[in-house]
Amino acid sequence: MGSLGRPGTITRYYLGHLRLLHDAQRGGLVRSVIDVFIRFRILVLTVAAGIIVAGVATLPNMHRDILPESSPVTVDVQTDALGLSAPEVEELVTVPLEKNLFEGILGVTDMTSDSIPGMSDIELHFAPGTNLYQARQLVQERLNSAFVLPNVSSPPTMIQPVSTTSDVMLVGITSKTQSLIDLSVLSRWSIFH
Repeated sequence: MGSLGRPGTITRYYLGHLRLLHDAQRGGLVRSVIDVFIRFRILVLTVAAGIIVAGVATLPNMHRDILPESSPVTVDVQTDALGLSAPEVEELVTVPLEKNLFEGILGVTDMTSDSIPGMSDIELHFAPGTNLYQARQLVQERLNSAFVLPNVSSPPTMIQPVSTTSDVMLVGITSKTQSLIDLSVLSRWSIFH
């Protein structure tokens, strides 16, 4: 007697599967899937009903937002160093901040930095599920520590958190007659304020 209760049941079971595989190889894959769904319609309907019930049960607990936030939790720290070139900003401001201040913060998965003339920008990426305000608190505690940068820069400041949908327009300023410092001052005090 077969393990499914009747003699030959296992043989018929495997022959049925071989027939489905043969149909699929002949180009009848969709037909084979439909045949399986029709044959096991009670099981398919039960699984579909279970998924619907689970979805409706979790709906009241879901976070609702007009445009849900899809980016990971990031904290942005900028340091002004007016008058320094990009390599000088990298050597005197960005690298010391990365090594001495931000290395080892709990939950940081990645750290990216950008050194441009007159400014250092360090972005700390946190693990998924990290609370934004706890991540900002950890970074602020490190910023308040006794680490001192050279006198060529202002103290590092944490930028306010923004949504990924907040950038409406990015503006670049170039000039053939003005220096980079003059363009930086112009953009900060005349255009953005």
